[in-house]
Amino acid sequence: MHNIIPTQKKNLLSPAQKKFNRLKKKISTLQKKRQQIEEECELLLNYYSRNINPAQEKLVESLENFLKMLFPIYAQSKISSKDKKIFKELLIDRLEELRCFKHAHEIDQELQDIFDELTGEDLKEIENQLFNQEQNKLSDLFKEMGLDLDLSDIHAEDDPYDAQRKIFEAIDNARQEAEENQKEKPKSKKEERYEQLKQIKDKGINTLYKELAKELHPDLEQCPDKKVAKLEAMKQITAAYQEKDLHLLIQYKMDLLTEDENKSLSEDNLSLYNSFLEDQAKQLQTEVDMMRWHPRFSTIAHFASKHYHESFQSMQNHLRQITSKTELFNRVLEDLKNKPAKQVVQAMLKEYAEAQSMAQMFSFLSNHAL
Repeated sequence: MHNIIPTQKKNLLSPAQKKFNRLKKKISTLQKKRQQIEEECELLLNYYSRNINPAQEKLVESLENFLKMLFPIYAQSKISSKDKKIFKELLIDRLEELRCFKHAHEIDQELQDIFDELTGEDLKEIENQLFNQEQNKLSDLFKEMGLDLDLSDIHAEDDPYDAQRKIFEAIDNARQEAEENQKEKPKSKKEERYEQLKQIKDKGINTLYKELAKELHPDLEQCPDKKVAKLEAMKQITAAYQEKDLHLLIQYKMDLLTEDENKSLSEDNLSLYNSFLEDQAKQLQTEVDMMRWHPRFSTIAHFASKHYHESFQSMQNHLRQITSKTELFNRVLEDLKNKPAKQVVQAMLKEYAEAQSMAQMFSFLSNHAL
């Protein structure tokens, strides 16, 4: 595609023409960035599905077996009160770890009973309380932004993907409701101007599309090579029209104009086009910033980083941790089959206590670092 505005004589370009070229470059860069981030997220999601998800399933299975085998030993063991306390803390920690992978309603009754016995609290009730607290925080946050979210359709037992999807739908509904309410109020001059610009933009997009469709329609072309080119061009401008991509439609339009027509159009319309392209650039920037937190990528959101290699390294580290934990639980389970339970438990409690002491020391040093 040719340059939209002739650049051989840069000193002849008006401020509006220069701004148009800057916006064209910015939008093109943002579109490429958005595509790059989406492709990177797809790669990360694929890695998660092929490697981390199966590893997590193995970890959960080993963890559940670990808890079911260790709790009867805890309940029946005759050990010191100090060791009993450490044993209890260990089991509660492992139950909390299990909750990172499963909702309360997904945890079988035997493990729910173990949780109730160790903590004196109902697992489902705790999860519902925490969920309601987070839901209220989210509602309050958006209320400060002028949006009244209806989150009544979201429940603690929802799949994380479904929950995020419902939240985004609730936000869209709240925005639409706010816009409807705004229409009923007297508009300020600024709001009236924005509405006029939006109408002009929509009209401009419709007009541009019709003009381009008429000039580029492949059925009106006799030359086979040009017919193929126009067929591809029609696909692109149709997609641009559906996505309200004024940037691409203007590019095609200006490529079809003669140099004199291009200059005339630039002087007469570029200031208006620039305001539309500025809006598109802002929207693209938001999409770029939020792509990693799209509901489709919810399972990998906590690995999100501005740099792909950092996200990938984080996922690899997570996989190593999962694998290491699974091996640890399986080793204890195997030892319990082949060694006296008391010996295995004492070794396990010693290792756990040392790890806890080390963690507390690092925490202390971090909090009191100069």
